[in-house]
Amino acid sequence: MPRPDKLPLLRLSMLLSQVLPQSRAESVLLQLVQPEDYLCLLAQRSSDQIELSPQEFETLKAFKLPKRRSQWLTGRLCAKQAVVGYCRKYLPHLPEFYQTHIHIRNASTGRPELDGKQLPPALHGLDISISHSGDYAIALASSAPCGIDIQQRSETLTRVRDRFCLKEEEVILQRQLPTLDSLWQLTLLWAAKEAAKKALSCHEMPGFLQFILTDIGKIKSSAFIFYFQHDRQGLLPLVALRIAVTHFDDYALAICLPEEDFRA
Repeated sequence: MPRPDKLPLLRLSMLLSQVLPQSRAESVLLQLVQPEDYLCLLAQRSSDQIELSPQEFETLKAFKLPKRRSQWLTGRLCAKQAVVGYCRKYLPHLPEFYQTHIHIRNASTGRPELDGKQLPPALHGLDISISHSGDYAIALASSAPCGIDIQQRSETLTRVRDRFCLKEEEVILQRQLPTLDSLWQLTLLWAAKEAAKKALSCHEMPGFLQFILTDIGKIKSSAFIFYFQHDRQGLLPLVALRIAVTHFDDYALAICLPEEDFRA
C-alpha cells in the first residue's frame, strides 16, 4: 500500500492540537494511485493492503476517465486508512475487523459516509471527508462532523474569485498574509471554505459566500487559523468557525472540525 505523505499531515496535526486540542480525528494523504498498480498489489495479498468492497469495485469500474478513476480510488483508500488509523489511535481495544467491511457510500447529497451495516457499534457515527486535487487525495475520519480539502494552486481561482471571495475578505488576506501572493491567498481561502462547506453539509449545503472571513491567526510560517462567521441566510444566529490551514509544494490543505455538532 502506498505510504502517506507525513510532512503536510504533521503540520496539520500540530495545528489542530492548538486549534482544537480535544479533537479526535485522523487524516491520510496519498499521491494518486493507479488502479492497475493497486490491483497488482492486491493480488500479492500483502498484510497492509486496504481492500475495496464488492460494491466499491463496481463503482470503480464504472468510471471512464483514467484520472477520475485514480482520484476516486485514492480518495477511498485514504478514507479507509484514516478509519483504520482512527481505530488504532483512539479505539485500541476494538477487535480487529476486516478492512473490506469498511464500505463507503455516497449519501443523497453526494457526501461520502460509512455504511454502518457491518461496522462495530463503536464506529457508528464516525464521520469522513474526502478531497482530491492535482496529484493528491486526502481524507479525514472524525468522531464529529468534519471537512477536509486539498487544492492545487491554479489560475482558475483568480478567474472565479467573485464566486467565493468578498472584497472585505481580500483586504484581510492582503493584510494578514503579506508574504504570499494573491493566488496563494485565494488558494488558501478556497481550501478553507471548501472544508467548512463539507463539515456543515450534513446539516445543509451552504454556499461559499455564506462563509465570511473575519481574521487569520498565524501559527508558523506555513500554518494558519482562518476564522469565519457562517451566515446561515439569517435563519439562525451566526456560527463561528476556526479552520486549520497550511500549504506545501503547490497545494493548500484545510481542516474544519466544528465545535458544535450540526447533524440532525
